[in-house]
Amino acid sequence: MSNMQEMGIYIGRLQPPHNAHLAAIRHGLSKSKRLSIVLGSASQAKTIKNPWTTKERERMVRACLTDEENARLSVIAAKDYLYRENVWLSALQSGLSRVGLDEITEEGKITLFGHDKDRSTYYLHLFPMWGFEDTGDLGDIDATRVRAMFFTGAVDGLKQNVPWPVFQQLIPEMGTEKYLELVEEYKYILDYKKLWSNSPFPVTFVTTDAVIIKSGHVLLVKRRGYPGRGLFALPGGFLEQHERIIDGCLRETEEETQLGVPKEELKKRIVEQRVFDHPDRSLRGRTITHASCIDLGSGPLPKVKGADDADPHGTGWMPLRDVFANEEGFFEDHFHIVDYFVSRY
Repeated sequence: MSNMQEMGIYIGRLQPPHNAHLAAIRHGLSKSKRLSIVLGSASQAKTIKNPWTTKERERMVRACLTDEENARLSVIAAKDYLYRENVWLSALQSGLSRVGLDEITEEGKITLFGHDKDRSTYYLHLFPMWGFEDTGDLGDIDATRVRAMFFTGAVDGLKQNVPWPVFQQLIPEMGTEKYLELVEEYKYILDYKKLWSNSPFPVTFVTTDAVIIKSGHVLLVKRRGYPGRGLFALPGGFLEQHERIIDGCLRETEEETQLGVPKEELKKRIVEQRVFDHPDRSLRGRTITHASCIDLGSGPLPKVKGADDADPHGTGWMPLRDVFANEEGFFEDHFHIVDYFVSRY
């Protein structure tokens, strides 16, 4: 091992680990004394894009490796910070320091492995202090197609595209209550996209969201339908053709929560408005939301009641402490939107 790198780093979501992932991981292990896998999208809600937790994905990877390989492998859970990239980088550096990155002082002894293929792998260019080795195209496989096989029950396709130990863990999931719920969400998204498939131009949706804060609580709804059924979300929805953005925001808030605060009072309490436009923020397609942060100050919490698209049993005021302890319970990027405003006010 004298000619090997001290540490290799491989970054990916591995939703789920497929044959090309395993080939890249094994390549990194063959070139490095130690390899750290950074598993992205940690602490996310289970959706058709993120069906498996960090622990489940780590278990799948380790099942494919030998005891000797596993002894040289460490796995780091990396949360998404969609609108605060420097925070993501800081968290990643902290995670790597815990597995010995800081002990390596000799230049050129750390190598980042990965395939620089498209916009989705932009992160490979964020670490100029490390060496980089492009593993190349290790097979005509991508995780999106593998997940489609999983949700459509294409067992033969799964068997061909994922390592056998991963296949053995995926098959028992089929038929579980959570799997069937995700299958319904998968069908919903397919049907939703078909509605716009004949548009002469790519469709962009415009939505509004309200971040209403009072006495250390934020007003949330629990989604009643797909996508994201059962997840916490900000009051909001699609902008109507005749509306200004703030009017749409307040209309949706009233429809979903029956918040009894007059609209003019809510408008006076707006402390900031911001566009949240991460290209992958919504499973439904390109969706840009305009969020308004409304600070109602201190005092008793107004009564609310879920209505319209909101579950009446899950709508209400959530303490900020519980928000930050429940990231995996949020719809789309709504946790990140709350996090952004709370960090500023």
